[in-house]
Amino acid sequence: MAVSLTPTPPILFSNPFFSSAIATRGNYSSRLPLQASPRPCFPHVQASPVAAKATPSSSIEQETTDVDYDDVAPKMLSSYGPSLWGDYFLNYEPKPLQAYTTPTAGADELGCRDGFLHEYSQIIEQYYSPLGHVGLNYARDRLVEGYIWCYAIYHEKDFALSRIFLTKQLMLISLMDDTYDSHATIEECRLLNAAIQRWDESATSLLPNYLQRFYIELLRIFNEHKREVAIRDTYHVAYARKVFQDLSAYYLQEAEWLHQNHKPSFKDQMSLSAMSIGSPTLCIGLMVGMGDLVTRESFEWAAGYPNVTISCGKIACLMDDIAAFKGGKAKGDITTSIECYMVEHRVTSAVAISKILSLLEDDWKTLNQALFQHHAQLPMVRRIINFANSMPLFYAEKDAYTFNIHLKDTVESLFVETIPM
Repeated sequence: MAVSLTPTPPILFSNPFFSSAIATRGNYSSRLPLQASPRPCFPHVQASPVAAKATPSSSIEQETTDVDYDDVAPKMLSSYGPSLWGDYFLNYEPKPLQAYTTPTAGADELGCRDGFLHEYSQIIEQYYSPLGHVGLNYARDRLVEGYIWCYAIYHEKDFALSRIFLTKQLMLISLMDDTYDSHATIEECRLLNAAIQRWDESATSLLPNYLQRFYIELLRIFNEHKREVAIRDTYHVAYARKVFQDLSAYYLQEAEWLHQNHKPSFKDQMSLSAMSIGSPTLCIGLMVGMGDLVTRESFEWAAGYPNVTISCGKIACLMDDIAAFKGGKAKGDITTSIECYMVEHRVTSAVAISKILSLLEDDWKTLNQALFQHHAQLPMVRRIINFANSMPLFYAEKDAYTFNIHLKDTVESLFVETIPM
């Protein structure tokens, strides 16, 4: 499939709660090897591990202490922090209406909290804990934070079904990401991708024991949601499945690069990372269950990864790279775009970050232009822009999804503390 990579201030959130929440986050300145089953063809990603050679430049200041490519990063057990919330929201009860200053204010506040608690309990009931039920205790437990992210895309009551399924998709992506990045051996990564491409319970036996439950849950969640959407909309889930399979192949490509100590060029790294960040996958997944607002043509358009979804992915990965470069990246993560640019062009980190910020500016312009270029797909474009607008909440200073202490105040302001009226 052909993908065009082309990356103003972001458009304001349609969700008033998130507009205020964003404002409080500060400004962003900027074991048996198995032959893999057929995978999607990604012409924009260089598959062969040919190291890119740096181009010397005497006119650009060199800095050799920022990047070290001497060793292959080992796969290690993750040490992600636990969930900050535990069972808090399962036991939490909002105050009675009389406890608020005015009946109107109380109704608004209770509506926000009760809606969250009702949907959260549904996710827990159907999906249990994303780690405890599946058993992947090395991965990030971020169900509350994941729901917050999906809430930023659509907060309206009419999209409860879509929001719940998108949260589940995000949790599955998070588990899969941590498996590929931080825990599985390269042989296990290949096995997992082969099973996901087959998408059949018969492939469960191919996997090591610790991944079998995850794989069964993956199939179950997609099958259950297919039954929940309207009969005429069951094809929605088929498109979400297809892009989930694509994402698995992108994760495997990253794992292969890391395993082979491949040093990608800046262009190749950006092409892959813009997809493996998961945002383009969720740009299609968020459309599931939106009813008459989306058509089969809408899914065909989105599944072709148009510029608006690629730019959303690039905004996510570039902001994540800046946050990781400043605050440290997780074990098993591939080289960041900043490191690639520094090595390839032999420049300082300041020069590289300046380049990344200019690319971010281009991507925000692409999103703004999409509002005028894709009139037939406007409902999806607006949700994709909402998704992109949530990135500063998660990546303004650090990766707040991974280091979730940085989201604690936001969660409390939205779903715990009273809202000033």
